[in-house]
Amino acid sequence: MKKLLLIDDDIRFCALMAELFASHHYALCCVNDAHRALAVLEQSSPDLILCEGLLGDIDGCTFIERLRTMAALADVPVLVLSAQADLMARVRGLRAGADAFLVKPFDVLEMLALVEALLAARERLKQAGQKAAPTRIVVLGAGVPLTVAERSVLGQVALGKHNKDIATRLAISRRTVETHISNMLLKTGLTNRTELTRWALENRLELRTG
Repeated sequence: MKKLLLIDDDIRFCALMAELFASHHYALCCVNDAHRALAVLEQSSPDLILCEGLLGDIDGCTFIERLRTMAALADVPVLVLSAQADLMARVRGLRAGADAFLVKPFDVLEMLALVEALLAARERLKQAGQKAAPTRIVVLGAGVPLTVAERSVLGQVALGKHNKDIATRLAISRRTVETHISNMLLKTGLTNRTELTRWALENRLELRTG
């Protein structure tokens, strides 16, 4: 059973998450601030960490940066669950070393899919005899890293679908679709959906359109 660590000061949210993950056969440990999290992490390493963007008196990005300096935790996937929806908050989190970012309220199915994908990617690297690196590196054409979820959204964008249709097709929220598109534009340095589609086709990316 995979071990997860959740760091969030919302006790009710932690209780709901514990129940959810237990029903999907994950062992979830919940702590309410970064100091307690560090104490737990000194004793054992989880398979994945979920954390709030703001952790009491320690900024979430600062906490993640500290994790990445700890040898035993350098390769543990980190999924940020934050109420901050602005682009720069996501950028700071990713640059600090987060592997994925979801804005609250988020779609539970997408969160579970992200957790599964991050764990699976880490496991594949281990089985290949390599030291697991941050699992956000799913490198596709032109050396640009895209997550599995981003690739799915890009596949729908390439088909000419609007955000509402993409959200329905992938069973996620429109806000989540917008977040993925913003992240891809940021990563590629492009400015709109048309350029994003052209970039995907020119680099012959294997898109997930199903």
